[in-house]
Amino acid sequence: MAAEIPRLIYQSNLEAARRQMDWYYEVFGPEHFFLELQSHQIKELDSITSTWSAWAGAMRRALWRPTMCTTWDPEDARLQDILLAIQTGCVLSDPNRMRMTDNTYYLRSPQEMRSLFAEVPQAIDNTILIAERCNVDLGFKGYHLPVFDVPEGHTPESYLREQCEKRLAQALW
Repeated sequence: MAAEIPRLIYQSNLEAARRQMDWYYEVFGPEHFFLELQSHQIKELDSITSTWSAWAGAMRRALWRPTMCTTWDPEDARLQDILLAIQTGCVLSDPNRMRMTDNTYYLRSPQEMRSLFAEVPQAIDNTILIAERCNVDLGFKGYHLPVFDVPEGHTPESYLREQCEKRLAQALW
């Protein structure tokens, strides 16, 4: 919901959302541009999903896919809440920040997903299409973090610490 196009839809700026969607479609092409469908107990998400479904019916050119929902476990709820606050640039004490407020964040079965998105049946097929394009090896050997340049005068550790402290100071204010 915090992404560019859904935010424009939520703000009722449908023309700007359509223009932005068309731009992504043109830049990435029909085989690489997918809109994310989700089903959670969030009122605002319902309006975004219904708008996208209507557009899919009208356009017939867009490829659609649902998201694979994050695994939800009551013991992990606090960690998920902290990650979401970080992602959205908010502090935990902000009463108006985005939150995961229901128990629908779990890995759903293909049958449940097909039922939830029956009006967009190609969504499940497109999810499989995307998964088949992935080649991920997260074995325990090797370095899996991105490579980045460390400014002169820093070690990787000192630069990471400086960046963390800088962002923490910003988040606290």
